[in-house]
Amino acid sequence: MRIFKLILCTIIFSAPTFAQFTSASLFPEMKAINPAVIGQRSIGIFSAGIARENYEKTQDLSTGSFGAGASGKSDIEISDSRLFYGGKKGGFLTSEVFITVGSGEKKDTVSREGSSETVINSVTNQFFNVGFGLGEHFGVSVSRLVFENDQSYNFSFGGSNVSGANNSEVEGLVLRGGVLLNLGFDLGLYYEQAQATVKSQGTDDSSDQTTRYPKVGIGFGFSGKSARMEVGYETDLKSIDDPSTGESYTANKLYVSFEGRYGGLTLGYTGAMYREGYFELENLLRNNLVFIGTRDEDRLVNTINFALGNTKGHSFSGGAFFSSVEAPENGQLFVDGNKYATKTESLGVSLKYGYSW
Repeated sequence: MRIFKLILCTIIFSAPTFAQFTSASLFPEMKAINPAVIGQRSIGIFSAGIARENYEKTQDLSTGSFGAGASGKSDIEISDSRLFYGGKKGGFLTSEVFITVGSGEKKDTVSREGSSETVINSVTNQFFNVGFGLGEHFGVSVSRLVFENDQSYNFSFGGSNVSGANNSEVEGLVLRGGVLLNLGFDLGLYYEQAQATVKSQGTDDSSDQTTRYPKVGIGFGFSGKSARMEVGYETDLKSIDDPSTGESYTANKLYVSFEGRYGGLTLGYTGAMYREGYFELENLLRNNLVFIGTRDEDRLVNTINFALGNTKGHSFSGGAFFSSVEAPENGQLFVDGNKYATKTESLGVSLKYGYSW
């Protein structure tokens, strides 16, 4: 089992993590997991940000069927822009809007004696979410997703070349409803129904497929004026069959979050364990470029947030992360039941402007 650890720090405002399940975050720009939390936000906020990330994976494939000296390399570049608006509670209806537009490219290369394989994936991603808090105990949200992947490939065998191209597009619609209860502790529940249509067009054929994905989430926590914590669990309700193994699996996520404020300093930590290929739709870009092929590998993501100074008015923030991990992984262009020694290096930077009231 591989554990991928990522540490991400930002200044002034939180990173684009999602840890509002049972109560409003002390970081007002944090998008709600449970839409019922929207009506509890005590500070209104608008923010705009950009981010750039680079990943490099190198693999030793000599222990598999490729033979001695075989190696693999993946170069990944991702950039995206995000807008967020979170309304301040007061009255029955409180709104939240989240928009992200991104693009990325991944180049996979496998080299061995007498042959080479190269696959390039160029993707674009558009995600739009609007949510409404109905009072302080109920909420609904709707999300729209458009994801497009243009793939080109070139295989070389003993002087002969084979090349081609594929195109796929995913259009998704997500409806989510949530509720909050206080039973001496904070309890949050949500139900989600998602529908995705995949349109594929290759060198020789094309196809369309529509799938529905029901999901539920439950969380509990404790909250006060200067501190809060919560634990959440989210899981798909529909199992997916793996044709390579004949087994079925259900994607799920478990996370814990702590936040506290002392004077002008606000600190937060979120640790999330992604299992069986679980991912958020707003992170579909990274899931398809960076974590594709890791369905059977648990992934732990650690996020640290902190804010300094006044929580209202104008602010600028920046963030950066670096990670270097060496662990066995599936092949980037294939899954043959073997794990290969893999080194993953990642570097990312972000800039953000915010205004709160």
